[in-house]
Amino acid sequence: RFIPAALGLVCCLLANNATAAVQYFDPTGSNPLVTGSTYVWDLTSSSWASSSALSASPAVFTAGNLAVFTAGPSAGTITVNVNTANLSCGGFDNNGVSGNACNLTLATTGGGSLSLASGLQGVSVSSGFTTTVNIPVNGSGGLNPQGSGTLNLNVANGYTGGTTLNAGSALLQFNNGSAFGSGTITLSYAGVAPFLAVGGSPITIPNAFAVTANGDGINFGSAANTPVTCAGNWNLSHNVLIRNNGDSTAPLTLSGIISGSGTIGISANSGGTINLTRVNTDTGAITITS
Repeated sequence: RFIPAALGLVCCLLANNATAAVQYFDPTGSNPLVTGSTYVWDLTSSSWASSSALSASPAVFTAGNLAVFTAGPSAGTITVNVNTANLSCGGFDNNGVSGNACNLTLATTGGGSLSLASGLQGVSVSSGFTTTVNIPVNGSGGLNPQGSGTLNLNVANGYTGGTTLNAGSALLQFNNGSAFGSGTITLSYAGVAPFLAVGGSPITIPNAFAVTANGDGINFGSAANTPVTCAGNWNLSHNVLIRNNGDSTAPLTLSGIISGSGTIGISANSGGTINLTRVNTDTGAITITS
């Protein structure tokens, strides 16, 4: 599988969040989160500080703000139950404070979900750590994975603003075909974005794909017995590399129409295959390598 090089910590003002206020999760008041513990994120609990120094008097979360999580020195795992349905946020970030990142799991005790505010919203994961999203992500906003950690999308999501993979995209893992809402999946930088299916059963992704910069690439490094079918169309306004690093039990099938003028590079390692099943209209050259 393609693993991005460590890029260090990423600024907490992510993607469209430069205009959103930042709040730091501080349910214990002036103390980092305790690893191994479970906390609550809603619109009523006074659990948020306005400064990375945290506060003795944390306030409630304001809908639409960027949520930043931090853990204690041991940097283990914390679980945060989102107890508000469609709680609006401008993305979330577990890069932490002063390097104290954490493995973050977003869960719910019943009915909780997130709603991405309008625009492209960043979700940043620090190098060596994981954010696991076990609740629906809805809203009109788009999702922009950032950082050099791992982002797991484990449920069907309903956000409509699309998913953008660009420089510094986190290693993205998913276990279902509805993980990316209803919008277009856009490749927008010169590099190979890791796009890893897991779960051990076939996954069909209905989303369209778009390529907006030369040298863009995507690596379908699927887990064993997890074949992926991309049923949406591909619009190639620039050159693209499409790679399958899954093994022989995880073929990649492109069943949507590939159109545009971009050159297509196709590669497969680890015994994987790529199947093209439509009459495609792209006018660029095709280069096949391994």
